[in-house]
Amino acid sequence: MTTRVLGTVIIAIVATVVLLQQCGCSLIGLGVGSIIDSRKPKETSISSWQLFDVKQGTKVKLVLKDGRVIEGTFFDKYAITPEVFAIGISDELGVTQQISTDSVSYVMVPAKRSGAHTGFLIGLAVDVTVLIVAVVAANQHEDPPPRSDSIITSCPFVYSFADSSYIFDAEPLGAAICRSLQRTDLTVLNHIRESGGFYRFRITNELAETEFLDEVKLLVVDHPDSVQVVPSFDGTLHTVCSPQTPLSAIDYRGADMLGLVKHRDTESWVSNPFNRTPGVDSQIRDGLELEFAKPRDAQSVKLALNVQNTPWGAEMLNKVIALLGPEADAWCTRIARSADARESLEQAMIREGMLVVKVWNGSNWKDADFVWGVGPRMPKDQLVKLDVGDITGNRLRVRLESTAGFWMINSVLADYSPDMPLEITELVAAEATDQLGRDIRSPLVRTDDNYYVMPTNSDRAEIAFAAPDTHKGRNRSFVFKCSGYYNIHVPYGSEPHPELMARLISEPGAFGRFSLEMLNNEMNAALAGRNTTSLYHRW
Repeated sequence: MTTRVLGTVIIAIVATVVLLQQCGCSLIGLGVGSIIDSRKPKETSISSWQLFDVKQGTKVKLVLKDGRVIEGTFFDKYAITPEVFAIGISDELGVTQQISTDSVSYVMVPAKRSGAHTGFLIGLAVDVTVLIVAVVAANQHEDPPPRSDSIITSCPFVYSFADSSYIFDAEPLGAAICRSLQRTDLTVLNHIRESGGFYRFRITNELAETEFLDEVKLLVVDHPDSVQVVPSFDGTLHTVCSPQTPLSAIDYRGADMLGLVKHRDTESWVSNPFNRTPGVDSQIRDGLELEFAKPRDAQSVKLALNVQNTPWGAEMLNKVIALLGPEADAWCTRIARSADARESLEQAMIREGMLVVKVWNGSNWKDADFVWGVGPRMPKDQLVKLDVGDITGNRLRVRLESTAGFWMINSVLADYSPDMPLEITELVAAEATDQLGRDIRSPLVRTDDNYYVMPTNSDRAEIAFAAPDTHKGRNRSFVFKCSGYYNIHVPYGSEPHPELMARLISEPGAFGRFSLEMLNNEMNAALAGRNTTSLYHRW
């Protein structure tokens, strides 16, 4: 038997064995997906502009800003003007009407019950991937190439182990796009469960970026049952004991959005970037104006928000970094060496992309605080503490605003109670290994510029924390503490536009105009079935 034939036989044997061992993934995925489907609601809400991603023929229910409800079948989308878009709806009698997305508060669509199908495909993909890896390893002894599942980058993904599986539970370090923006991020976890005396996590790099993890710890917080624990941007853990829902919530176009932000649920207010004219300053910003009851003697208030970035906001961050082209690394180095450059970048990011909090002091709106970017893949609890000692009367008026199309707000609550004492246990990893089983505990113990670096989609960290004893009569919350940053991978061949990048940082409102022009440009190109034309010559 020749060497070549022998090699082929070995490959065939390996493939057959692996296939027989691994084919269960597809069936497991099918079963898990079916369970997920059974728990989903029949309908889900989306913003009006998200209808552009809905398939034609889908049954929809439009809730208009004037309170009317229109049910029908989505059949087309239109560009009325370069900045104004509309959707076509057909009712049961075949009567059609064209409705501007600007008049729609939100849309109810059938919930995607694709868990069984997706689970099967994921399982099948795992089976096939393992098979390919085995064949390649047997034939070439090489690792598979890294993959990238999304062109939208944001931050590392954290999965909590619960009930025999890992569940997506946190998306830390949002918008920490270079070393100069490194920070310590606190995220309340919703899914972690003790397993064999440990809390276990998996951190992955699934996007087109490199992760730099400097410190990873778990905060175990014991507190009374009636208390919610919410972190603020400065790393403080606060308590929410007596939350008040808003009395009113009006968006910047005058529509009543109270029903969308009054409670934490499946429905969110989503900032709509469509039907806006980039050259008009008032069109660039969007937000909500909320009113709460206020005790007359209140000196401070804690606003507990459940918020999320939109995919468009995350995509625009990628587009801006792409303006640096092959000079992205050099730009990050220059920013790190200049305190003035760092300050300018941070202020521009807060001004243009973060959720700015304003308070009405009786005569004008005053900037009070902000919520830093939290990522586009899951909502996050964040708290801002405001000084209201100089506000008279029994009402508190607050504005939450940013560049149009960048934020989703699920709920906003006000709490005037003082923070209660918390029993916080900070856990250092008892175990931490990479995808090859190597010990990586040392870089994750403290913030000291000794990083665990994840440059490819194959990199991951498996971390376990020893569970402390529980306290009778106390509830327990978990907060994932992560320090670090990430670098976005600029697409190969991206043309550098350093002057435009500098303008977007230095000129207030330029980023918002650029974002709206980019969106309208891409939308009109998609409707016309042509490639997107470059905007850079106009900037």
